[in-house]
Amino acid sequence: MWADSIVQNLVRELTEEEFTITVGPPFESVKNLCVHIVVAIEYNIDSFVKKMDIDGEEIHKTLDGLSKEELITRWEEADKELLKQLKNAGESILFPNFVSGGDIVIEPADFYMQYILHTTSHRGQLLSLLKILGKEGKTTDYLFYLFHLEEQ
Repeated sequence: MWADSIVQNLVRELTEEEFTITVGPPFESVKNLCVHIVVAIEYNIDSFVKKMDIDGEEIHKTLDGLSKEELITRWEEADKELLKQLKNAGESILFPNFVSGGDIVIEPADFYMQYILHTTSHRGQLLSLLKILGKEGKTTDYLFYLFHLEEQ
């Protein structure tokens, strides 16, 4: 959550034009990448952890219609929900194998670790898009998180 909050605050500083301008693949804009991140968190928690019947396209459509501030707020809420689910994780998670088909059973700790690694990649993509837009980035290296904790 610490690293996400750094990137979320950088995104908050963008103008609406900078937030939506087409920059390049794979997500085209900062907004599209932010929508993707939030869709992934919400869909995975609701579908695979809470075992709810969820329509990912509908989540995407809803999130795509939000303002920048609403989207970032939703991202912050999704991060908190992810942390809550992690703290209460108990049973294995049935997850689709996107490579070869079928489903795989994974332990909650593995599910969340893979999720953290995947979202780390997306934070890197966001920081790259910000650099292309001429913005100064900030480090989200967790070594700096430890220094941050020590300062408090």
